[in-house]
Amino acid sequence: MRSVITGASGVSMLSTSEQNPQFIRYSARLAVPEHMTFLESWTERSQVFRTQQRPRRIQFGDSEHQAYEYFETLNVKGGPTLVFYHGGYWQALYAVDFSFIAEAFTNAGINVIIVDYDLCPTVSMLDIQEQILHSFVSIVKSSAKLGFDSHKLILSGHSAGGQMIASILCEDWSAYGLSSDHFTISLALSISGLFDLRPLVGTLINQALAMPEDMAWYLSPLRRKPRLDVPLLLWVGADETDGFLEQSDWLLAEWSEFLTEIERIRIPGHHHFSIVDAFAHAKHPVFETLLERVQVADVLEGKIKDEVDSPVI
Repeated sequence: MRSVITGASGVSMLSTSEQNPQFIRYSARLAVPEHMTFLESWTERSQVFRTQQRPRRIQFGDSEHQAYEYFETLNVKGGPTLVFYHGGYWQALYAVDFSFIAEAFTNAGINVIIVDYDLCPTVSMLDIQEQILHSFVSIVKSSAKLGFDSHKLILSGHSAGGQMIASILCEDWSAYGLSSDHFTISLALSISGLFDLRPLVGTLINQALAMPEDMAWYLSPLRRKPRLDVPLLLWVGADETDGFLEQSDWLLAEWSEFLTEIERIRIPGHHHFSIVDAFAHAKHPVFETLLERVQVADVLEGKIKDEVDSPVI
């Protein structure tokens, strides 16, 4: 028996009560029955925040969703910029659903860029991969115009977004006209990321993605070597499914020899959706730890606004 789950952006994702084991290991929505509460909350909070601060939307491609939204901090000039790639299994949600994460970071002196992209099955997985790479080129090349420092970038991504940021670390950017003179990534953060896409091939998740196994492996950062030696944090909720837990373990094992610093951190008491709230909550310990890592806490002492009324998650 199949049912349709509609996400916060009205995009449907198939579910079923009779799935193979791999689907159970990788279906975050099946593992969290209250997932719609989180998705609806993200949309509502994003809508509220967008009435307070309108982002600048920059197109990097021809279609509507080949764009990113730039939220500029009003507190401190010259601070870092967080670039966030959202999840949704390459087939659900848009950047507008994640505007809420910008509030805590901009209040803390960090600019925020949230990247949009087309979704499957309207486009292919290979199309999305190319869009992600072009989005990063555009972000770097637009930095002077937008007024942020491209040598102070924090790369972050949730779920499918973890695959995207890991792919960025693996790319030969000289092929796109970029070098170390153009940008510096000071920190990369994957939040419950996916790095080997082959387990998805035989599941309903792949119905919209249409990946044969060779394509899934081609798009998997696990098979590649990172070209950028960037500190990489692999956050994963301790209450995630085994599938998501092992994905970060696999990348840690494969990439440890290539990166000076890589760390897998399991966040206690959090699953695939609540970990995003923790990431974007100004009073949560993981947010405070992240601030320390990007070295803005000392600059902002006494300046972080106390505008978050919701309790620590």
